[in-house]
Amino acid sequence: MIYFVREQRSGNIKIGYSMNCETRLCGLQTGSSDELVLILKTCGTRDFEHQLHERFARLRIHGE
Repeated sequence: MIYFVREQRSGNIKIGYSMNCETRLCGLQTGSSDELVLILKTCGTRDFEHQLHERFARLRIHGE
């Protein structure tokens, strides 16, 4: 699954891949001082996630 997670305060969006998006969100939340919200999950592969990262590379913040 491909997921999109938004940081509440900044509005930054993380795109990632996980077999269990909810568990991944919990892991990400542990490492973040901002509230994170799962805004979208969709079927997809790691290759598709990579393509999304390339497509949005110009918007990347801190290597994410």
